Amino acid sequence: MTYSETTLNTIIGASLAALFALIVGWLLSARVAAEKKADALKAENALVLARLTELETKERLHGEAMKPIVSAFHGLLVKQLTHAEKPEMDMLLSRLGPPNILKPKEYERLMTMLEERAADMSPEIDSFERDAATILPAVIKMTAREQANIEEVDGARDFNLMTVVSVVGPRAVSEPRQKDECTP
Repeated sequence: MTYSETTLNTIIGASLAALFALIVGWLLSARVAAEKKADALKAENALVLARLTELETKERLHGEAMKPIVSAFHGLLVKQLTHAEKPEMDMLLSRLGPPNILKPKEYERLMTMLEERAADMSPEIDSFERDAATILPAVIKMTAREQANIEEVDGARDFNLMTVVSVVGPRAVSEPRQKDECTP
């Protein structure tokens, strides 16, 4: 059986067309699979960003809610300890804040006076005032720590996050917020 040149050309052309159709079909299916994967990653990224935003909002609200509670408790203790007959202690308590503007030596003097007040068993000082003198140093530390945490988180919010590479291609990133050059 002999094949003519035309028949051979037809068979080769049909084979090449079938091979080309197979390659195009494979490329199209690979593209569809990549687009599905990209869409799934976009959806997952959107969920992660929504969750991150929710957590940041909750953290911010938590910090704002805790600050008034600590400040209110702080104020109650200061009110309990403030008396006209102790002007030095009253002045130091007023400098506790907010904001706390006590100098280190003033702070040490206030701590000494609070220890004395907590240990004083004279009838002019009731048990509530002794308790307030005992608790206030811990509340001062708690307030300072809470304020440091809030400042740390607020500082962390100044950093911009950006996507360097994505599945589909580059993504436009908003301009970073302008900051004072002196701040870190």
